[in-house]
Amino acid sequence: SRRPDGLAYGVWSATRTQSGWSAPAPVSIPSVTNLSGGWEVSVARDETLYLRMDDASSNTETDIYEVKKVNGAYLAPVRLDNNVNSPQSEIGPFVDPDGDYLIFNSSRPGGLGGMDLYICFSDQNGSWLPAVNMGSAINSSSDEGGVFVTSDGSYLFFLSDRPPHGRNPYWISASVIDNLRPLATDESSSGELPKVIRLAGNYPNPFNPTTTIAFELPVTTAVQLGVYDLLGREITQLAHTQMNRGFHTVGWYG
Repeated sequence: SRRPDGLAYGVWSATRTQSGWSAPAPVSIPSVTNLSGGWEVSVARDETLYLRMDDASSNTETDIYEVKKVNGAYLAPVRLDNNVNSPQSEIGPFVDPDGDYLIFNSSRPGGLGGMDLYICFSDQNGSWLPAVNMGSAINSSSDEGGVFVTSDGSYLFFLSDRPPHGRNPYWISASVIDNLRPLATDESSSGELPKVIRLAGNYPNPFNPTTTIAFELPVTTAVQLGVYDLLGREITQLAHTQMNRGFHTVGWYG
C-alpha cells in the first residue's frame, strides 16, 4: 500500500477479529540500500514473507525476495537464489502455507508466452529446487499470473490474457502441481539412481482427460518434452526447463 502519509510502498497487515478486521498497520521490515518495492506478498504459515522487489544496483529485473521472522521481528529481505530468480522478471509469488512449493510468473526465455507460471518445490533441507514451467495445462502464448491455490489444496486460480476474452480468471485442478512434483528422493524404490535417459510410456493409456508421462535423468540437464502427432507436428509442449537428476513425471491434459 502507498498510504497518504507520504510513505513509499510497503507491506501492511490487518488481523481478523470477531467483528471483522483490525485497522491496517505497517509491517516493520528493515530497509536495504537500492532495494525498493515490496508488493505482491504471500505469507507462509511460519510468517515468512515472499514478495516482489527491485534492486537498483543489479542488472536483473524484478525478483522474488524472502523475509524471515526471527524472535518476533522480520529480518532484511534476501533475494532467492537462481533456482528461483533469473535475469528476467519474476513477480507474483504464491507460497504453499507449509513451504512445500512456490509458484510465480516469469518472463524468462524458454516459456510458452510472455509471462508464464513456474513452480519450485522445496527439498528435504528446505531449499528451493530449480523452477519448472507449469506447462500448457496453464500457460499459453499470452501472459499468465495472479496465481492462488485454495486453502483446501483443490483448485489453482490464475489470470490469463489469452484470446478471445482478454485478461480473465481461470481455474484448474491443483493436481497439476503433483503432476510436476519430483519424487521425494532422487532414488527409485530400490535405492538406485538412473543410469541412462529413459522415457516410459504414458499411463493410463487410453485416457480421458489426463495422462502421466514418466522419465528418468542420469544427470541434471535441460529437458524439452513435447507431444507430436503422426506427421511430426507439435501438439503441445509439456516441459522446457532445467531438471534435476532423478525420476520425474509430467501430466498432460489432452
